[in-house]
Amino acid sequence: MYAITLWEPWATLLAKGIKQVETRSWHPHRNMKLPQTILIHAASRPVRRTELYAVYQSIGINIPGPGSFPLSAIIGAVNFDNYFLMTEEIIAQTSRVERACGLWLPGRWGWNCSNPILFDQPIPCKGQQLFWKPDVEVLSLAESLLRVSYSNNCAKKYVGE
Repeated sequence: MYAITLWEPWATLLAKGIKQVETRSWHPHRNMKLPQTILIHAASRPVRRTELYAVYQSIGINIPGPGSFPLSAIIGAVNFDNYFLMTEEIIAQTSRVERACGLWLPGRWGWNCSNPILFDQPIPCKGQQLFWKPDVEVLSLAESLLRVSYSNNCAKKYVGE
C-alpha cells in the first residue's frame, strides 16, 4: 500500500471527504493499478494561518486553529480511483468547494478520490515526496485501522445509521 504526503489543511480535507480531488503537477505512473487505497500522510510543515483562513472561509465551514491539525503522521486513507488532465472546461464545471481545496489550472492533473477515512489516532511517521511505501510497522498499524474503519462503516450501513 502506498502513501502520499500532503500539507495541512489539505490532508485532513481529503481524509474527511470535503476535498475529493487531489491536484498535482504530475500524473501517477501509468502502470499504477487503479483503483487502490492510498494512505494520507500529513506533512511536518506547520499550517499557515493565511492559507487556513482562505480555504476554510471559501468552503463555508468553521475554522479550526492551526494547532488542531496533525503533522508528520498518517491520518487516514482514500481510494484513488482515476486521474485526469485539467482543462478550462473541466475547471469551469468543478464545484467552488473543490476549486478552493486545490490548485486548479489547465495542464495540471486531478486525482479522483473516494471512500475517505480519517483515523481516530494519527500514526506518527516521516513522509516523503511522490508515492511512497510506509515501513512495515506503520503499514501494519494503518491496515488494522482501515479494517476497523471498514467494519464500522459496514455495521452503520447495516443498521441504517
